[in-house]
Amino acid sequence: MEGVVGIDLDSVRVVNFSASSLRIAVFEGDDRPRKEDYISVVFENGSNRFDASIDLIDGRFWVYRLYLLSGDLGPDRLGFKDCVRAAYKAIEGYRKLYNTGYSAEFSQLLSAVLGNESLTIDLKDPRPVGEPSFLKGSTLLARVDGEKGTLEIIYYKRFSRVTFVWYEKIKGRWITPWRSISLHVSLKTGLVIGLGDNMMHYKVATTDVKISREEAIRIA
Repeated sequence: MEGVVGIDLDSVRVVNFSASSLRIAVFEGDDRPRKEDYISVVFENGSNRFDASIDLIDGRFWVYRLYLLSGDLGPDRLGFKDCVRAAYKAIEGYRKLYNTGYSAEFSQLLSAVLGNESLTIDLKDPRPVGEPSFLKGSTLLARVDGEKGTLEIIYYKRFSRVTFVWYEKIKGRWITPWRSISLHVSLKTGLVIGLGDNMMHYKVATTDVKISREEAIRIA
């Protein structure tokens, strides 16, 4: 929580800790043991109370979430580059903690955004550059293409957050949310309020079919 999310553990008071496990239904033909572990920590920081939860599948990280249970976080405080810095620090901490080499390009693209002085975005008057690939009802602030994947930076005014999603390119050209890493930064606190890693748990099957024109006509 400290190295990735940005919470100063010395300034909070833990009031509740709970953990539970359950079996996950599997698809026919998949006989692997599948277990989901759910960990929840309720803590207070001043007059605000939060719930931080982590989901693990077969002992591997899947999703982290941070909710405000009570209190008032006040107005938005962060600018665009502040959110990018928080995201970069978080994904670097996550990469080192879990040794996720596939998230290295995520960090590199965030660093490129930070170093791009010509990229100036005012969250009070955002100018969309297009539509997000999958997350509708939001504003796409930037899309950065990498060698292995694509980074989308998305603004949710209603929820006072900026979302960063790195999608792996499948066969070098198309993307799917099932092969992605997503990270959400609060504009009010600068904390990471969500982190999801589907890369550990989902694979995409692809098939190259080589067939002659004559054979295709015969089959048709």
